[in-house]
Amino acid sequence: MSDPDILLAESLRELAPAGEGNWSEVVSRAKALDAANGRQRRRLVLALAAVVLVLLTGTALAIGNRFLDWFTVSTTSESAPTLPGAASYVSGQTLYLTGRKPQRLESPLLAALLGQNATLVVESPGHRYVAYHSWRERVPLLFVHDTVTGLDRLLARGAQTIAWGNDGRIAYVQADPPRYRSSRAYVGRVMVQTLSSKPRSWTKRPGNYQVLAWARGRLLVGIRACYLSGCERDPAPGVYVVERSGRLVSLPLATLLALSPDGRQALGRYDPVPGQDSPSPLVRLVDVASGRVLATLDLTQAARAAGLRGSLPGALYTAAWRGGEIVGAFSGLDGVVVFLRVRAQRLSIEELVRVPTATLPGRYGLTFGVPAFVNGSTDRIVVPLQRSGEGNRSFVAVLACNRQSRHCVRGRLLAGRDWFAVVSNPSRP
Repeated sequence: MSDPDILLAESLRELAPAGEGNWSEVVSRAKALDAANGRQRRRLVLALAAVVLVLLTGTALAIGNRFLDWFTVSTTSESAPTLPGAASYVSGQTLYLTGRKPQRLESPLLAALLGQNATLVVESPGHRYVAYHSWRERVPLLFVHDTVTGLDRLLARGAQTIAWGNDGRIAYVQADPPRYRSSRAYVGRVMVQTLSSKPRSWTKRPGNYQVLAWARGRLLVGIRACYLSGCERDPAPGVYVVERSGRLVSLPLATLLALSPDGRQALGRYDPVPGQDSPSPLVRLVDVASGRVLATLDLTQAARAAGLRGSLPGALYTAAWRGGEIVGAFSGLDGVVVFLRVRAQRLSIEELVRVPTATLPGRYGLTFGVPAFVNGSTDRIVVPLQRSGEGNRSFVAVLACNRQSRHCVRGRLLAGRDWFAVVSNPSRP
C-alpha cells in the first residue's frame, strides 16, 4: 500500500475499531474529523499571517493587562501635593525649589499663545538656572532665573518655546517683529545660543515653529498647521530635525510626546493625514537618528482590549518617560491616564485609569497639563488639571497620584491668574 493508503487505513481503524460501527458511520466521523482539522489549519494560517504582518510593518499591537480602573481622590490645602520636596515648580510669580526657600521671579509665568500643555519652565543641565515664559504688553518674553543669586535676565523678546541642551546650547523661536498681532500668524526663526554667546538663526525664513527638545545633540522642532497670513510657505505640519544649515529632516510624527531617557527614541502622535483636525488615536515610537518607525500603537483598539467601551476622549497630547514607563493623559468628560510600557522597541498599554470629573468643580470636561514623574519613581505622578465653568471661568489645581494605592490628592484651587508648571528638561540626554 502507498503511504496515503496506509494513513487512510490507520485513520479508519481509529474511527471504527474492529467489530464496531458501520461504513456510513465511519464516513460521517471521517468528514467531521476532516472539517475540524481544516478549521484548525485555517486558524493557524491566519495567526501566522497576523504575526508576519506585525513583524513586517514594525507595528506592535498591545492588549492591556488591566481593565479600566478608577483613582480615588481626596483634597489637601497644599497648592501642589508632594511638591516641592519631590520636584521644583513655578506657580504665578514664585519659584518653589526642592529643599530650599521659594524665590520671587521678576515676571509671572505666562504663555498666552502656548497653553498649559507646553513645556513652560526648563532648567539648565546643572540645575542652577531656570528659563521661563512670560508676557508683557502683547510681547512674549523669555527669562532666565539664577537660583544662586536670585536674579533674572531677559534672554529674548518675542520668544516662545525653549530647549536647553546638555552642552549648554539654548534653542527658542523668536518672532520679528516681537509684538503679537491677532490678524497675522505669530511666526519666527529658530535661534540657538548659550548664556555667554550671541544668538544665531538656524532657519532661513520665519515659520510657525515650536522648539521641542534636544535629542543627543539633534534639535527637534514642531511645525503646526497654520491658515493665517505669514506661514504660507511652511512645510507640512509635523516633527522635524533642524540642522545648523537650516535643513529640515522630517520624522514620521505629528507631535512629540516624550523622548527616551537616552535620547535615541521619540514617542509621538501619528496623523495619517498631516495637519488633520480630528484627533488620532495612533502613537508611534521612532528612531531619531534614522527616522525609522519602530512601533505603532492604536490606543483605541488597545483600550477596548483592556476593557474600555467606546473610544478614548480625544488624542494624547502630553506624556512623560522614565525608564521603560510612559505616562500620558487624555482630556475629556472623564480624564483618562494611560501608562505605557516600552520593551525591546515595542509599545504596550499597561493600564488605564480614570480621574472623575468631580475632582474639580466646573461644567465641562477635564483638561490635563504636562505630567511628571516624581521622587525617582514610575508609580507617582503629578499633573496640572483644569476644568472650565460658566463665563469663561476656569478651575485649576494640581493632582498628585500614587499608582500603587490607586489614590490621588488634589491640591487647593489655584488663583485664576496663576499659571503652574513643574520645572523639567525634556531634552535628552
